Amino acid sequence: MLGMKPREDMVGAALSCYGSRTNIVIYNTATKTVDELSLQRQENSEKNDWIMSCKNMIIKPEGHFYSPGNAKSMKYNKGYRDIIQFWAKNGYVLRYSGGMAPDCFHVFMKGAGIFTSVSFPGKIKPKLRFLYEVAPISFLCEMAGGSSSDGKISIMDVKVTGYNHIHDIIIGSSEEVSRCVRFLQVYTTKPEETEKKKA
Repeated sequence: MLGMKPREDMVGAALSCYGSRTNIVIYNTATKTVDELSLQRQENSEKNDWIMSCKNMIIKPEGHFYSPGNAKSMKYNKGYRDIIQFWAKNGYVLRYSGGMAPDCFHVFMKGAGIFTSVSFPGKIKPKLRFLYEVAPISFLCEMAGGSSSDGKISIMDVKVTGYNHIHDIIIGSSEEVSRCVRFLQVYTTKPEETEKKKA
């Protein structure tokens, strides 16, 4: 397992939410699509069946929903602070439940938006488990046309370091993810490198 990458070694993933509705988002290997299934009771029966409720979910390049996890890192991470302020000042809709699964599920349901959980070295640690949260949801997002990043590279290209691997994550609409990464890199990129990127 050590050294494996989601892009090369992951074949499927699922994200489930339950409450008044019970739904699961899966990658369908037969059709190469990301689909939503809903658990519904059969008519005149006590049995429940999984019913296809949304076929071929697509995440659009832009979307004005944001879910900023691990927000306490804003105290040290100026780039994270700035992007959250950008979202707030530019009319983005805050959707924050305190849980990764429902907030990411919202991105898939709306077909747009961004979820972030960003740390700061030496001060605020990453919170999310790579094997069970970060990699699977990033896989689903990219298969649905969205993007993923840890602020430097795609989550799909991050190597697994172990069962206890925790990692930052930025997923959602591709343009929103790219914008977030640019904000984060303002304070991590050397001035001469920033000028090259602008050129």
